[in-house]
Amino acid sequence: MGAGEESGAIVAPVTKPLHMLGLGMSVGTPKGGITAEAVFVPSFEALDAMSTEQVKGKIVVFNPGWHGYGVNVMYRAIGPSKAAAKGAVGVLVRSATGLAMQTPHTGSLYYDEKVTKIPAAAISIEDALMIERLCKEGPVKVHLQMDAHMEADVKAGNVMGEIVGSEASGTGSGDWRTHRLVGCGPGCAG
Repeated sequence: MGAGEESGAIVAPVTKPLHMLGLGMSVGTPKGGITAEAVFVPSFEALDAMSTEQVKGKIVVFNPGWHGYGVNVMYRAIGPSKAAAKGAVGVLVRSATGLAMQTPHTGSLYYDEKVTKIPAAAISIEDALMIERLCKEGPVKVHLQMDAHMEADVKAGNVMGEIVGSEASGTGSGDWRTHRLVGCGPGCAG
């Protein structure tokens, strides 16, 4: 894998690539990735009720179902540290969205500085449901590879402007007052 690449896969009892995206601020995996048994966790209460032995050395898969963004985002934000406190080596979190389209939804996590930082990624709803179902039938192994790392801070800026006009553009796309021009500088993918 090249710099900044990531992947995940179920490797047993079936082989299936996962639709995943590393969480913002996540640490990466060791070189070669992590292969470990997955443990399905439906809630923070369920994790709290588990013994350290049930979690230690495993990849925790949070799949709480959909209860709205405000509830689900907490699994992404603080779930990795809660799992690490029990000895987990990685975390996969069901995407914080109610839409199932094999598309992972990611955002930042917030590490508790008192526990080891472990790699964490969002997975699609479909993949979370598959891992949940497989875990209920028997052991499931997952491989996670993340080259995540932090770069040095750099000075950056945004340039925004508005071009005021007095006539509709003639494109048929609506009122000219709703149109804005947004651009970016060198290195911008937008």
